Amino acid sequence: MVDDMSELQSIMKRGNLNPNYGKRTDYATKAKISQTLQKNWRQMRGSSHDEADSKSPAVDNEKTATNEIISKVLREELEQFL
Repeated sequence: MVDDMSELQSIMKRGNLNPNYGKRTDYATKAKISQTLQKNWRQMRGSSHDEADSKSPAVDNEKTATNEIISKVLREELEQFL
């Protein structure tokens, strides 16, 4: 019964029946989704990985630099796309 309901809900939200169909997702929303997904993955991996990452400031600096570069490139790509 649950599978039938899930299938029905899936059909009811496909294509132009989806309330977000044809709408663009703005950069702020995409960033929030990305942060939430990263947080969830960190929680799923367990705290042992997070503790190892937080012990090294070089790793944090490298991650920050990488994130800044990725953010800059994404912004530029988004501006060109729009």
